[in-house]
Amino acid sequence: MKSIKSIFILLAILLLTACSSSNNIDVSREDILGTWELSDQSLKKTDLQKESITTTSFQLNADSTASFYLGDSPDRKVDGRWTWKNEKRIGSENFGVSIENDVMIYGKRKIHDKDIWVLGLKLREGKNGEITLIVQDKIYEKQ
Repeated sequence: MKSIKSIFILLAILLLTACSSSNNIDVSREDILGTWELSDQSLKKTDLQKESITTTSFQLNADSTASFYLGDSPDRKVDGRWTWKNEKRIGSENFGVSIENDVMIYGKRKIHDKDIWVLGLKLREGKNGEITLIVQDKIYEKQ
C-alpha cells in the first residue's frame, strides 16, 4: 500500500512539473551544463522557512551527475543524476499520458520519510534571450 501511494505521489509531481511543451528553443545538452540558481524573482515568492525542500540551485555535469541544494542551507546538498530530453509514456496510443521534460534530475535524500527526489524542468527563453529552466512557478537561471 505504501508503494502504491509513493507511485501516485511521484506521478502527481511529474504531471505538475511537466505538462507543457517547451518553446522549441534550439539548445544542445552542452548548453545547459553548469550551475543554475533560483532567480531573484522566484526567491522573492518563496518562503524557504516553510518550503525547506525547494531546490535553490543545482549543478549539471557532463557525465550526467548532478548536485542540488534544498532550501538555503549548504548542508542540504543532494547528489544524483540527470537526463536530457526525458519522455515517459503511460498507457497506450488510444489512452494514455505522455510527460516530457527537457531536464530531469533524480536524487536520493530522506525527506518527509521519502528517499527520492525528482525535479522535471522545461527550457524557456528569458526576457533578454538567455535560456532559463522552469518548474511550476520557479525559474532557474544559468550562472
